[in-house]
Amino acid sequence: MTRNQRFLDKMHLYKQDLLNIEGNVPIQQIDPYKLTDPWEQSIDTVFQLLRQEIIHRNRIKTLMYTYYLGELLSFRTLPRMSWLDYVQQNDISDEYRYYLGAMRTYKVFQDDREQIYRTNYLSLYVMARMSKNNFDNNFMPFVQAIRDISLFGIDNNTVQFLNRKQKFPKCTSQEWKEYNIMKSLYDFHLKKRTIANIDWYQLFVKWSEQINSIIELHNKLINIYTKDHKFNERELRAWSTFLRAAGAYNMTPWLYKKSQYQFWSKSSDPKQDHELLIQLYKMGFLINNPNSKNSTQTFWKCFSNVLEDNKKNRNGKRRVLSIVADNFNYEELQENLSVGRHIISESRKHARTNGYGAPPLDKPIFHRTKFTSEQLQQFEIFFSTKEYVNMSSYKTDNTSGLPVLYLQDCKQALWKKFHERFPNGMQRTSFMTRLDGKRFVYKENLGGLCSECNECGYQVFANIEELINFNITNLAFRNELISEVQNLRRYLRRDYAKHLKVTQSGIAIHDHYLSHCLRYAFGNCQESHPDICTNCENLFIFFKNLKENLPSNLHSNLDEFQKRLIAFMSHHARKTYLNAQLPAALSELEFDDVLIIVDYKMRINPKKARETKDEWFGKRGWTLLSILLYTKNQDTNNIDIDAFDYWSGDTKQNAWFTTSSLHGVVETLEKKSKNITVISDNGGHYHNTELMIILSHWKEWYDICIKKWIFLEADIEKVISNLSGTHVANLQPNHERENEKQKLGTIPGIRNWNEFTWIYNGEEAGHIYARPLPKFGKLNKFSPAYSTPQKSWNISNIICQENDKNTEKKEDELESIVRVPQKRSES
Repeated sequence: MTRNQRFLDKMHLYKQDLLNIEGNVPIQQIDPYKLTDPWEQSIDTVFQLLRQEIIHRNRIKTLMYTYYLGELLSFRTLPRMSWLDYVQQNDISDEYRYYLGAMRTYKVFQDDREQIYRTNYLSLYVMARMSKNNFDNNFMPFVQAIRDISLFGIDNNTVQFLNRKQKFPKCTSQEWKEYNIMKSLYDFHLKKRTIANIDWYQLFVKWSEQINSIIELHNKLINIYTKDHKFNERELRAWSTFLRAAGAYNMTPWLYKKSQYQFWSKSSDPKQDHELLIQLYKMGFLINNPNSKNSTQTFWKCFSNVLEDNKKNRNGKRRVLSIVADNFNYEELQENLSVGRHIISESRKHARTNGYGAPPLDKPIFHRTKFTSEQLQQFEIFFSTKEYVNMSSYKTDNTSGLPVLYLQDCKQALWKKFHERFPNGMQRTSFMTRLDGKRFVYKENLGGLCSECNECGYQVFANIEELINFNITNLAFRNELISEVQNLRRYLRRDYAKHLKVTQSGIAIHDHYLSHCLRYAFGNCQESHPDICTNCENLFIFFKNLKENLPSNLHSNLDEFQKRLIAFMSHHARKTYLNAQLPAALSELEFDDVLIIVDYKMRINPKKARETKDEWFGKRGWTLLSILLYTKNQDTNNIDIDAFDYWSGDTKQNAWFTTSSLHGVVETLEKKSKNITVISDNGGHYHNTELMIILSHWKEWYDICIKKWIFLEADIEKVISNLSGTHVANLQPNHERENEKQKLGTIPGIRNWNEFTWIYNGEEAGHIYARPLPKFGKLNKFSPAYSTPQKSWNISNIICQENDKNTEKKEDELESIVRVPQKRSES
């Protein structure tokens, strides 16, 4: 049997169910709801009974309750929308099967529902699963064909009268003017369920005359009832049935439980009006309780009171306002709550961070361990070594006021060296954090700060690159040579000095690499040097390669550049050794010894608050000389430092100005030390015969012995930071008798000697010994003839600022530029 044949057989059985006159099940009178019951209650009752019968597998009762479900839905203007509203409230699965089965069952059996009891095959499943084409074009035409008065054995007059009596009376809005029709509807639906003597017909007369098809039922009913009348639910349901029978449609977009107000329409096609009301209601333009208080104003007033009560709490206003800050714009909140834009912005941040209206989150408590004084001292000691930093002689950090330090290596390399030297010091994160800021600078052009470095280092490499760019046409080879220049420059500037070794006591150490041995460079090494540094050897290989690729007329220039770079290496070796002498001198300091460091601290240009580098080195304006006095404390074994600042409007820097400054320091010493070591740079105002001869007379004048004078870079700006006990005085050098002095003898080659020693006892008393480097080289002896003046010495005057009213203005200017730090002791 084919599939089509099986379908035709089933359809034949279903049609036979409509022709059966007798059934196996006796007819039972089932009234699951009353017309006066609320529609929501009725449909809920019917659906629950339907589900129970489905569980009990009772086909007849299931089909009967399906019929009643369809009947209730047909009472609504929009059955599908009404069913979906009910489904959303009750969460019904497979809802379309119930809806389709109910509507089709009611459509088939609406003229004679008792025929359901005579069926044998029809069920809810069959009605719902039947395709639309089969139902509309096959099954329903058969139903319409058998619907006549003679069917089902009810062709006698008595039965016809009873059927007409049981049918509900109905009419359309066009028949409202027919009073008899309306009276029959009133008698059937409303008369027994409301009070008498009401002008109910007047409602339909006015409604039919008005242009608008929609009315609000509650207000219309109040007009025809007395003022003290109270409507009950049964009476209102009777009115709804009456209006529905009269051809009106319920257009209310909300359920009866939400509001007593209802919209009814007399239109024959109310779908468009119903959709419009639903849209207005969803958009908020239509409310279900027009006589209620203005909830919007009430809300803003309550919220404003809450803000006022919480403004003194911790983040109170922000926390409360965060509840609505994201839902309203700035203008609405400012207008209704009188708050500023800043508090609105902060409230929105609070909502994102903590939540809407939530209290602020407790911030995590960080337990930090403070650095010990030993850790801080380790950091300062590390960055006071010229092996790792170069200190600027004129730039300072705006935050701390300390001199800018130029790092000799990258931060990671410095951390490794620091950790190797101080394994128990501060950790890496703390170390890197302290290097942040503008005081520690890496990779900055330092050309011009040192004439030797600028002439033999920076300028030479610039000239070499210029020659390569101008004479080498092959781009690839040119770039290769430029890369070699940059690598060589990086090595000579940063890495070469790291291979030079000096002990903490200032003694040069032998190295098996020839170019790294300071003792060999200074001519005092008898040991062998079997190894050659490839990086240093690259200097000669590079110039050899240049000569092979550049014209011969440039070879003399290349030889000159090579000599300058070798001099640059020699300058690094000399500087590394000399810079190690200051910490060595401090480590050898005894309780009866004094170490003095002198240097011109700054030259101040009174016309500008910020000087350029050229102006600073131009020696304009008035000068400030600083002298540091190091002594060892017998009680604490620490080193005490006193700072003396001398300023003068006379910028002539010579031996007389330096002598006047030292004279002021010596006069303030409570205890005259027998051994004094002086350290300074190699400036002409220190490194001269006159000053050396003057110092040889200190034993006679002050009963003080000068042990030695060492010329090097002492970094006085760095050493003087954070000191107290600083003495400031004004010097007024007297140059009037300078021309009257007899010219002294000059020590031959004095600029070549960087360590001077004075002899006060024995046969050589009065002699001065000098050598090229501290602790290196042969001592050269100079006789007392150089230090025998024929006229008395003339010492410059020192006038305290507190007693000189003419210098008060300069003192104020000095204090605004130079900060005098607090006192400290160093271990």
